[in-house]
Amino acid sequence: MNPLIFLVPAGFLALAVGAIFGYFARQSIARKKADKIETILRKKIDQVKKETEEAVAKAKTKAVQIIKNAEREVEEQRRELFKGQKLLISRENLLTEKDASLDEREEEFNKKVDKLKEIKAGLEDLREESVKKLEKVANLTKEEGIRG
Repeated sequence: MNPLIFLVPAGFLALAVGAIFGYFARQSIARKKADKIETILRKKIDQVKKETEEAVAKAKTKAVQIIKNAEREVEEQRRELFKGQKLLISRENLLTEKDASLDEREEEFNKKVDKLKEIKAGLEDLREESVKKLEKVANLTKEEGIRG
C-alpha cells in the first residue's frame, strides 16, 4: 500500500484538528481582548460617571451660592426700598402738618385782616363823626376851614 493514502487523510485530519484548535485559540484570545477592552471601558465609564457627579455637585454648590447671593441682594434692596418708603411717608406727614399749619395761619391772618378792616371802618366812622362835631362846634364846614 501506498503511504500517501495514509498521509493525505492524516494531513487533512491534522489540518482540521489544527484549524479547530486555531479557531478556539483565536476565540480565547478574542475573549481575553474583549474582556480587557470591556474592563478598560468600564473603568473609563466609571471615571466619566465620577467626573460627571463631581461636576454636577460643583454646579449645584455654585447654583446654591448664586441663589443665596441673589436672595441676599433682593433682601437688601427690599430693606432699602422700605427705608425709602418710610422716609417718603415721614416727609409726606411733615408736609401735611406744615400745610395744615399754613392753612391755620392763613385763616388767622384773614381773620386779623377782616378785624383790621372793621377797625379801620370804625375809625373812619369816628373820624367823620369827629369832623362833624368839630364843624358843629366851630360853626364852620370842612371846606370853609380849609380856605380860611
